[in-house]
Amino acid sequence: MTAHVGLDDLDSGAAGLAEVLQLPAASRTVPVIERSTKIGATLNTGRYADSRVAAELRDQLDQFVAYPAARELPRLPN
Repeated sequence: MTAHVGLDDLDSGAAGLAEVLQLPAASRTVPVIERSTKIGATLNTGRYADSRVAAELRDQLDQFVAYPAARELPRLPN
């Protein structure tokens, strides 16, 4: 998705992002949430302000990152 956003190809990016947005909350790890947040921030820049596709993607990403994985990772033995 990041490459598609960089190339202003939001339609293709949206198609690829659809699979990620289907991840269950238990699979929404910190790296997935961080990358999704970064993409959402990029879609919030001025060049996408009037884009309906960008607005829809931002809304979807906001919902996605609102429900991250809520589990403790096991600790490694010392």
